[in-house]
Amino acid sequence: MSSPLNQFVPITFRAVAGETPAGALPLDGLTFYFPPEYLTAIGSGPGNPGQITAGSQTVRGYLQITTGPPLAREWMMTNELTAAVRAQIAAIPGGLGWVNQPSLDTFVQLGRNVRRDYGAAAPDIVTLFGALYSAAVANRNAQIAAGG
Repeated sequence: MSSPLNQFVPITFRAVAGETPAGALPLDGLTFYFPPEYLTAIGSGPGNPGQITAGSQTVRGYLQITTGPPLAREWMMTNELTAAVRAQIAAIPGGLGWVNQPSLDTFVQLGRNVRRDYGAAAPDIVTLFGALYSAAVANRNAQIAAGG
């Protein structure tokens, strides 16, 4: 069942520096109204972004709520992986981090692809990539230990 129009929730779209794709920039500052039941399905923050889809248009991001007064709901427009998720990927190696920048770039690009093409949730991507990284490191350590 749909909500009556007088219960729709205003959400103002906001560009995020270095995050918002060029095609979404014209939406910056515009306010749209959504049924309240829609809000539970659009992501829960920068570490778990979502998307708003209208017709063929999809705008990725996350809902930021400021309790005010007044209460404000803003859709922070980002790309497939927010800065928070990229930071989680960057932290996967621990220690010295990624000493090879192309390796980090590969993980980030693959994360974008998996999110965009398969709709994987950002936390699942970080978990998956952490497991893959650990398995590859364990294999390399075993090769070294075996004299390879």
